[in-house]
Amino acid sequence: MTTEKLYSRKEGKGSRMSWEEIEAEAKAEIEAETKEAADKTLRLMHKQAAKIRARAVPWKHGHITCLVNPELSKEEYWITSVQRRPITASRLIYCVHTGKPMDHKDADGIRLDACHKTPYCQSHNCVNTVHLFWDTYIKNQEKRGREIQARKLAADTASKLKKSIL
Repeated sequence: MTTEKLYSRKEGKGSRMSWEEIEAEAKAEIEAETKEAADKTLRLMHKQAAKIRARAVPWKHGHITCLVNPELSKEEYWITSVQRRPITASRLIYCVHTGKPMDHKDADGIRLDACHKTPYCQSHNCVNTVHLFWDTYIKNQEKRGREIQARKLAADTASKLKKSIL
């Protein structure tokens, strides 16, 4: 049994190619298709990000300006999609801004979230890239828990001070 196969090339001529050549050609075709698909996704990401930026409006709170969807409350996440894949608007905007893929992961393979810098950014649907950073879901939840505890403590302390003054 030989390791060669009759293979028709695009020119229509028959030629003998080894399995290694066939595998190399198939691999090259797959790589080309993968690159084409990635380029298409990137183009669609930029197009959707432009739509989000056009829709976002400034929302000032103190000296901070968030860019938000006016149709959502500040507690709601702005959800969009690219190629029928749902994604938060803040993640999409930050992916485009930082040049990262939609499934951006750290060196250990853990998916990273586009997190909001708090207490600056107080809106879940903010798409201001200055207010965003990459972090793991767990670290973001831990930080958020500490902030909630700090706010409760500050509110309790303020309430006690107010009662003691009156």
